[in-house]
Amino acid sequence: MGNRNPKNSELFHVLYRLSIIPRWSDFSPKYEDSTASHSYRVAVLSLLIGLTENAKYNRNLDIEKILGKAIFHDLNEVITGPIKHSTKKNEIVGKYIKDLEREASISIAECVSGSLKDYFYTYIVDAEDNTPEGRIVDLADTFDAMLFSARELQALNYFHFPQAYEDSKRRILKSEYQSVKDLVEEFERPDSTYRKFLMTVLKMDQIKRWSGRFNAYADNDATHSFRAAAIGLFFALYEKEKHGINIDITRLIGKILFHDLPEAISGDVNGPVKHQSENIKKAFEEYETSVAKEIVQWVPSYLREYVDDYLLDPKDNTPEGIRVDIVDKTDALIKSLLEMKRNSKEYELAFKRQIGILQNKYFERPSVQFFLATILHDLYFASDFEK
Repeated sequence: MGNRNPKNSELFHVLYRLSIIPRWSDFSPKYEDSTASHSYRVAVLSLLIGLTENAKYNRNLDIEKILGKAIFHDLNEVITGPIKHSTKKNEIVGKYIKDLEREASISIAECVSGSLKDYFYTYIVDAEDNTPEGRIVDLADTFDAMLFSARELQALNYFHFPQAYEDSKRRILKSEYQSVKDLVEEFERPDSTYRKFLMTVLKMDQIKRWSGRFNAYADNDATHSFRAAAIGLFFALYEKEKHGINIDITRLIGKILFHDLPEAISGDVNGPVKHQSENIKKAFEEYETSVAKEIVQWVPSYLREYVDDYLLDPKDNTPEGIRVDIVDKTDALIKSLLEMKRNSKEYELAFKRQIGILQNKYFERPSVQFFLATILHDLYFASDFEK
């Protein structure tokens, strides 16, 4: 498959391990959470907050940088594992934990080679720094704790989560960013359509993927969209630095984050069912478009232009839309590889199909050539991916 590039493949390996890092386990949640699902929601929330600050409050935030920091902010948990918030703040061990997390983040950033390394130091090591973009990600992280706690309260899980909800809310209301305070006020209105939108984003972790197959690695729409966004950002930066290809990265990541959101309502219907005939295919497309149009109406008016673009035709024929399809298939390819390594024969066809599409339809894309020639090779032969 080509020459090895183990540094970059290690970053991909980290991305796929985030789905097995649990969150909230010490709180006994009724809904399971992982670092990957959480990172998906933080990316969506960071995007919404950043766009609102720029559109409504005349800020000049770097949305691309916000998204990079949001997507990669918790990668160090692959090394450190999940650590309780109260333990991190403990005066005896807190300093040492902070140092360990930074060391872990640096070791992951070092997995990226060449001209991309500076980007990933910013996104991984300095994710929640004191820049405006870093503070936005920190606030989105806190709002996600509030959002997750709200769902647990709806499920009558009253032991730990009332306090978690109030602590998160209190911290947000001390922020200098009015958009996040507005978000809290809107979320606490029972009749708010924006609340409905946010709860739909939260529901993405309940939409199981690859149904009807044996899954050694459980997957859902949130974890998939997180990985696709991370891969999409990596590919876009690679093409920019190595080949001088510039696209709208914010638009690309927005489309990736929202491309499966209608499935929170429609469910994830198997591809062979949706494409059984031309009539069935058109019917599903019409249904999914109607769902997407409804979801767009749930966000405030100043966000609709963006959400409309991200949701209604995420895989359009623009450079960004084409790349959404590429990373969608790239993630399916790696997922199939992981399952095949665990003796799952039923994924061999999916693996061959996805690699065939990437080779036949998208091989002229430099990022696809790079992935197939180097990263896929190393993932295939990596010892941790073996049976």
